[in-house]
Formats: sequence, structure tokens, C-alpha cells
Amino acid sequence: MTVSGAVVDETGAPVPGAAVMLKGTPGVGTVSDNDGNFTLTVPEGSVLEVSFFGYVTEEFTASGSFATITIREDNQLLEEVVVVGYGTASKRLVSSSIGSVKMDEIDRGAEVDPVKSLQGRVTGVSVTSPSGIPGETPNIIVRGVSSISGSSSPLYVVDGIPAESYPNINANDIERMEVLKDASATAIYGSRANAGVILITTKSGKSGKTKVDVDSHFGVARVAHDIPMANTAQYIDVMQAAVDNWNVYVAEKGSGSLKELYVPDNPADFDWIGAISRSWAKRGSFTAGISGGSESTTFYLSAGYDGQEGYLDKTAFNKYTLRTRIGHKIAPWIALNVNIAGAYARYDMTEETDGSLKVLRAAREEQPWYTPFCERSIDVYGREIRANALSGDYRTMSVDGLVRHNPVMCIQEEDYYNNKYQLSGTVSFDITPIKGLKYTPSLSGYTIYDNSVKKLTELNTERGYKDGWHALSVQKNNSLRWVFDNVVSYNSEWDRLTYNIMAGHSFEKYEYDTFGASSDNYANAAYPSSSFNLITSGTNIYPGSIGYNAYALESY
Repeated sequence: MTVSGAVVDETGAPVPGAAVMLKGTPGVGTVSDNDGNFTLTVPEGSVLEVSFFGYVTEEFTASGSFATITIREDNQLLEEVVVVGYGTASKRLVSSSIGSVKMDEIDRGAEVDPVKSLQGRVTGVSVTSPSGIPGETPNIIVRGVSSISGSSSPLYVVDGIPAESYPNINANDIERMEVLKDASATAIYGSRANAGVILITTKSGKSGKTKVDVDSHFGVARVAHDIPMANTAQYIDVMQAAVDNWNVYVAEKGSGSLKELYVPDNPADFDWIGAISRSWAKRGSFTAGISGGSESTTFYLSAGYDGQEGYLDKTAFNKYTLRTRIGHKIAPWIALNVNIAGAYARYDMTEETDGSLKVLRAAREEQPWYTPFCERSIDVYGREIRANALSGDYRTMSVDGLVRHNPVMCIQEEDYYNNKYQLSGTVSFDITPIKGLKYTPSLSGYTIYDNSVKKLTELNTERGYKDGWHALSVQKNNSLRWVFDNVVSYNSEWDRLTYNIMAGHSFEKYEYDTFGASSDNYANAAYPSSSFNLITSGTNIYPGSIGYNAYALESY
């Protein structure tokens, strides 16, 4: 039967864009037009649901008569408290553009990155992955690109600590995230927030019985449809056709030399892509937390692990986190809050950032009649024979005729990783001498140390013993941020007027230093020293990124 009707609000005004769905049957439904009208064909006696953001979902039974459905505002949603910079406010009192996401309402599956959950849940926020490298920081754009020459990445504020870098945080430790999307973000955090602000609030303990939470996810991933590569017979056919076309062109033109396709003796039929990739890549997470407390003291403690394998062999991302949050009411008018968190992450990488060394590109361009290894011998004429083999010496580009660097050698004979350590802590007091008046002084510290190392083994003969290839490189970055905030707020109501007065002072100091170096040409028998990260053992030594940056920011 065909059901028709109109969706209106409590004042009788039409509600365009309201969803009218067949209950219990996803995908069967429609939306109301600009006049609030809708038409839908469903079985007789079906129950339909009418929903619209900010309104309570209503149900009605399909009948042959015209149905007028009145939906009511969801007052509970409007009274929900959101974080707005240096405080909180009810949604109904907020006039600026703020998007809010509660993590307990999201099923992340096996996704290890919590900020990616903003995609599709907050309007105006775009989340994309720059590559398939495990643990790669996503590109997050709030309301479009905001600068031609500057950064378009938002400012992250975790429990009041601002950071321009992407936070390494356990998704299960997050209670909620808010996104400040308009000029109010700049008014609070200055020009560094011109691309928006993502406010992250972590969980805290609640008075009552002790609660133990265990959360675990596991999944596998694979390439749904890869580029099909030619086997040896197909490759020979295509290359022979190319040579034939060239020879026809030379014959017609009357100049140039004829070509002949070279095919090695006993050609192999090798899958270069399969040799450097995983059929299935595992990913998962595990978190254990305990929380609880009394009327005077609350606590929250959690430990977590996130892991993800990459499509390419040896690529992986592993993260370990620890967080504790304690609240203690010293007196009826003063409370102490302590929040400490630490994280360690290891990124195992391959040569995918250097255009000439991208292993996936090299594997796609290699000829399938060669294997990564060869057995070298001398024939009766004194010529070197390099027969295909599944083990032995690596084939190289400069000696053995490969199109590019041997991708199997690049992966197996290179150790390329980045260890990242993060530690943050906040101590604050909530002082409420009279009703409505609150003074919150806080001191926060946040430090990041990462150590990136890339080193080749002595078996990487194509690069390890040559100039310019940086057989060993080390890059160390360290940053430290201190933030001291003083915020005084007064909230009250008079008749139907609700008002909030806030005054604050913030002092922030930031220091960042980086130092790196690399070396190569280990032909002086000192090559094993690279295993100990001894830069000075190489014949050639090159500077890496070296610098220091610091600033202080005081605002009122």
C-alpha cells in the first residue's frame, strides 16, 4: 500500500528532510520534501519511524488515510553539556558551531585511530588517509582548507593541553570529542586555531562500586582488488610486440637500428608483489581499565595496546598506553585533580617516501623472468653466469640487470623504524568558595621524544658500500610544553536569564629541538658498527635535520 503524509513540528511548521523509515528494515524509506510531505510504499499494517536530528523519534502504523506526524524537540539532547574551550556549557546555550561525538556510542570495529571516528559524524569535518602506511597520521580538515601557505591541520587539546601534533591516545580512554569549527575557536586559542580545534576529554572515575572494563577488537584486512601483473609468458608477448613495432617503424623510416628482445636462459616466473606483501594483515586492540571511588575520592586507571600490520612485509604499527586519573575532594569547597598519561609507539616502515626507492613501485616494474636471488658461477669461456635461485646472493640493479633496486633486498636487509614516547600530566584544583563561583588553577606538562633510525645490513650491497645512499641515519626530536592556566567563572540564573562570566589567564612555554645525521660507505670493514648506530664508523658523514625552536605565549 502507498502511505502519504506530512511531518510537522510542535508549532505546525513543516519539517523538510525528516527520515521516514520502515521499522526493522534498513534501507526502506524516504525523506520529507520542502513542505514536509512524503510518500512511501510499504506492506499494510507496517510500523514507520519518523526521525530528525534534534527531535524525538516518533512511530505510527501505516494506513490508507493521510497521516500528519508531529515530532517534538529532544530536550535531553539540548541540555547535553559540551566542552567549549576553558569550560563547559549546555547545548541550548551555545550559539557557535560545535560538533560532539561520544566514544561509547561508536562501534569502532578494529580501527585503532580514535580521531578517524569523526568522519561522517561531525558535519564539516573531512578525514582522509594520506597512505596505507600503518599508524600514518590522517589528514583532518575542518570546514575546508583555511590557509594557502600555512597548515590546515586543526589544533588538538587533550584535557586542556594544546598540541599542534597528532595525539597518540587510546580510543577507550576518550569520553568525548568536540570540534570547534568557527571563529570562536580563534577567539579562545588564537591564530593557531584558525583551522579549527579538536577538544578531547578523557574518562574519569565516578563514585560508586569499582568497575572493571575490558575491551578487545581483532580484525584482518587484505587488498580487495590489486593491479593484475603479467606472468613471464604474457610479459614476453607484450615486449616482443613492442620490439616488432619498433622494427617495423625502423624499416619504414629507413634509419635506425633493429632491436632484438633479450630473454634470459631458463627464465623464472616470479611474483614480485607476492614476495614483499602479506596476504592478510592483522589489526586489533586490547584495553583493560578499572574505575570507581567514594564521595570524596574517585579514580580511573587503564592500560591499552593497539596494533596494525601493513600490506607490505615488515611494516607495522604498535602502540602501548597507560593513563591514570584521580580526583580527591580535600574539603567541601576544594577538589584536587591529577591526570597522568604515557604512550609508546613503534612504527616499522619501508622505503615508501623516497621516489626512487619505493619498494611497491619497484616490485611492479621488475621483470617476472628474474628472481630476487641468483647463483653466480663462471662458464668455460670465463663469463659470469647468474642463474635464478630462491636463495643465495641478491640480484642487483647495477650488476644483474634488474630494472630497479631489488625490492626484496630493500625490505629484508633494512631496519627502518621510529620509536615515539609521549608523557603528559596535569595537576589542577577546583575551588568553589560560593555557589556559582569557581576558580580553577592548573599546571600541565607535555613532552614528546621520537627517535627515527634507518640502517642497512652488510647484505645490501647495492647501497651499503656506496656513497650517497646513507646506509645509516638517525634523527632525534624532542619537544616540551608547559601550560599554566588560571580560570575564574561565575554561573547563575535570574528569572529566565542564564548567564556565565569567565575570566582567565594562560601562560604557555614550548621548546623543540631536533638533531640528525647519516653516514655511508662502510667498505672499510667497519660495517657491523652500523648495528650499534655508530654514525662515525662510516667514511662519509652527512648532517640531517638540525634545529631549535622555542616560544612563550601569554594570553588573557
